[in-house]
This record gives sequence, C-alpha cells and structure tokens, in this order.
Amino acid sequence: MTMKSYAKKTSVRALLNGHKTYFATGKTRNIQFRLEQLDILHRLILENLEEMVRAIETDSYKPELEVYGSEIITVIDELKYARDHLEVWAQPVRIEDFSDPFDPDAEALICTEPVGTVLIIAPWNHPVHLLLRPLVSSIAAGNCTVLKPSEYAPETAKAMARIIERYFDKAYIRVILGEADVSASLVREPFDYIMFTGSTKTGKAVMQAAAENLVPITLELGGKCPCIVDKEADLDKAAERIIWGKFFNAGQDCVCVDYVLAHKDIKVLLLEKMVKTVRQFYGDDSQHSKDLARITTQALFEKLVRLLDANKVIVGGVYDNDDRYIAPTVLDDVRWDDPVMEEEIFGPILPVIEYENLDNTIKIVNKKPKPLALYIFSENKDIQDQILAQISFGGGCVNDTLLHTMSPLLPFGGVGNSGMGMVHGKAGFEAFSHKKSILKRKSAYDSTYRNPPFTETVLALLKGSVQ
Repeated sequence: MTMKSYAKKTSVRALLNGHKTYFATGKTRNIQFRLEQLDILHRLILENLEEMVRAIETDSYKPELEVYGSEIITVIDELKYARDHLEVWAQPVRIEDFSDPFDPDAEALICTEPVGTVLIIAPWNHPVHLLLRPLVSSIAAGNCTVLKPSEYAPETAKAMARIIERYFDKAYIRVILGEADVSASLVREPFDYIMFTGSTKTGKAVMQAAAENLVPITLELGGKCPCIVDKEADLDKAAERIIWGKFFNAGQDCVCVDYVLAHKDIKVLLLEKMVKTVRQFYGDDSQHSKDLARITTQALFEKLVRLLDANKVIVGGVYDNDDRYIAPTVLDDVRWDDPVMEEEIFGPILPVIEYENLDNTIKIVNKKPKPLALYIFSENKDIQDQILAQISFGGGCVNDTLLHTMSPLLPFGGVGNSGMGMVHGKAGFEAFSHKKSILKRKSAYDSTYRNPPFTETVLALLKGSVQ
C-alpha cells in the first residue's frame, strides 16, 4: 500500500468514525431535530438557488427551465412531503391482528429506527437532484450522511460542498470531493447503508465492495428504456411526449426513452410527426436553440458520435466537437443487432424499430436486461394491460414519459440490471431505516407450559392446532 492510499484510507475511516460518534449521541433520532434539519435544507436551497443553478448550467449547459424542473422543484417537493409525513412514518406500528391465547395483553409492534451512517454517491447528469433528494430521505430517517458528488460535474460538486458546509455540522452531513478513487475508498468502508446512482458496470463494483462489510445498498442504475407505440395510439401526443422524454437534458437521463418500438401500421406517420416535433421544439438549427443541453463529458460525446449512422438518420445527425453538441437525432430502419441497440445510449439519438406482432416483440424485450423504465402509447386498455403484465421493468408511464419519477408519492427503483431498492417519499425513508419487530408481554403471564420437562398434554395441544 502506498503512502497516498494509506493516508486516504485512514482519513476516510476517521471521517466515518466521526459520523458514528455523532450518531451515537442519539441526537439524530429525535424527530424534532430531523424536522429542523429538513427546514435547514429547504432554506439552504432557497438561499443558494442562483449559485446552484449557475453551477449546473456551467457543467452541462442545461436549459434553466430544465434545471428548475428536474433539479430544484423535485427536491423541494420531496422535502415538503417528507416533512408533512415524517411524524407518522416514524411512529411505532401496532399489529392489530396479533393475538396470543396465553397472554391476551401481549402486544406486537414494528418500530422504525435510523440505520446510522449513510453514504450517497451521486452522478453527473442530475448533480443536485440525485445528491439532495436521497439526502432528504436520509435526514428524515435520522441518519448521519456522507455525500460524494460526481467529479464529472465539478462546478456543481464544489458549489454543493461550499454550501452544505455552511449549514451543517461536518460530523452530521459532509460532502467529500474527489475522483473515482475517492468513491472506491468510500464504498470499502463499513457504512451502515450505501446509495449509488450511476452505470450498471460501476454499480456491480460498488455492490462487490459493499459486500465485504455486508453493507446494504440501493442501486439506481439504468439500461435501454423502451417506448412501445401501438397502432391505436394518439400519434400527435405520442410524438410530442416521446420527443420531450428523449431529448430532455439531451437524453442524458437513466429513464429517458432509449428506443421506440412502433407498430408497422403507424410507423411512417409517427416518424413524420416526430421529425416535425423536433423542429418545433429546437428549430431548424438546434445548435442555436437555448433549450437543448450539451453532452457533459467528452468520452460520452465521442461514444455517441460513433453511433450516428448517416444511412439511418431522418432528422439531426450533425455534431460539433468544440461545443459538445449533437443535434436531436432520429434513426429509422434500425435493427436489433445494430450498434446503437447494444447498450444504453444516454444521449440525443433515438432509434426506431418497426414491429408487427406484439407478442413476439414482448418476447424480444424480455430477453434483454430489465429496463429501469418503460413507456406505452396506446388508447387500447387491453394492450396497455398486456404490456404492463408481461414485461418486468422499474417503473414507467402510459401515454407519457418521465413523469413517474417526479412525485414523492410514487416509489422509484430498478429491477435486475437496472438496479435494486426503492427511493422517493416513504420508500426512501424506509430504505434508510431499519424496522425492528418487538413483542411485548406481561411478566405475570404463565410460561411454564413451554418449559422442560415437556408434557404429553402440551404436545397434544400443539398437534391439535395443526390443520
């Protein structure tokens, strides 16, 4: 081990020990304390809004409306919902159906307690939302939290570190900056819970590292999210909502539409409407549109450029390396074995595949890794129900895209390669909590019947209860 890695390991362990010491005081268990910290986080956002927005725009050139819609409002909604419901969530739950024939006064309870020390690793594509929204849940659950922002959104990471340090005790909530090696060091430490948002490949490495200390984990990953457009869909609405759901944040979103499966009877018309919608949204020269984000990292930009098949482009297909700009692009005549279908695209390129038989299409989708999201456009309820029942995926929408991720009322999470564990609202609170089952009995109740030496009377009673 080098001196550098040793110093890093010891400093991380010291940080974690500090959080464990703070948690051991019992301060964070207090409900009033948690409510006060949620209020502080709310104030933090409102008082530093411009600094956060400018930092996000610097890192991603994300349009201001998208910043507010996906980075700020969602966190504030999560905050308000958690604050309004925290006292109810945290109350012990009495099991009403529990009964004990030998002790009628016995009581069964489920008590919720904080797990202790939490590590949250956020990605670059939503550097505030995916840092602070899970922090809301961790605070509500009563934990100490270490936050690791992405190094690929450096201005946002530095801004969040400065801001959070001004409002919270470092022994309670702390931001750690650094490259991937810092994240690797953190996940090897014995936190009580880890939440990671990012790629499936990195998620597997995080899970493997966490397993060394048997640390439970929530993984929010991704995958190729399909959008199925039935022949009975409202094509005007489908085109509008698919284009919005694909090119929001220039497609750099784990739940964005990755590809479209269009019924053969409507594919040509749907493509026409999507091309028209692209031009309505971003103009004839989308590079000059103020409403289109840029590709955040050079590595992703270069990967996306390699997927631009000029023979299949029906709109877009142009790019500018200096600006990390890729025009909103729709590809037609795409096959399942084309390079663009091999892995999650994570950019403004939308492949369209024609299908004829829904049953066969469902079978093909089910042979792929389970997606984080799936979208259906159809006015036929039987078609909707068939797809929802026969394809496994994290969550999704019928006749819209993306919006299922916004509300704290809807749990959000992946399945299989797209992740594990649920977040948002009560689900997020429960992810960072431990449920403790408690049986309360009176000392006066007679327990001698169960003690050795065992009697034939008790054995006969037990046998008689088997039905």
